Amino acid sequence: MLDKVKQMPTAMISVSAECTDKFYEFNRYGNRWTDFVDKIELLKKSGIKFRFSTAISNLTVFGLTSFIKYFIDQRIGLVFVNQPSMMAPYVLDADSKQQIMHDF
Repeated sequence: MLDKVKQMPTAMISVSAECTDKFYEFNRYGNRWTDFVDKIELLKKSGIKFRFSTAISNLTVFGLTSFIKYFIDQRIGLVFVNQPSMMAPYVLDADSKQQIMHDF
């Protein structure tokens, strides 16, 4: 499939991910972090342009800063989840909000 995508010079793959390690595996249940990293390395080696589409929700926000640091050299587009409302970051408790503010 990558060979086909290479033939489309304006194509860019959008990879949905927001966390690392155990947070990645929690939010992407059934996937392994090491497998994900291997696939990203394959994309890098292929020369195909890609970017991350990163959903910020109350489940993903705790691993987000480590994700951004890990992929600091990559393009990361942010999408804020607000539906269903229980997933929106603003519904977090005060301590969690403080932790997030500290991390950023």
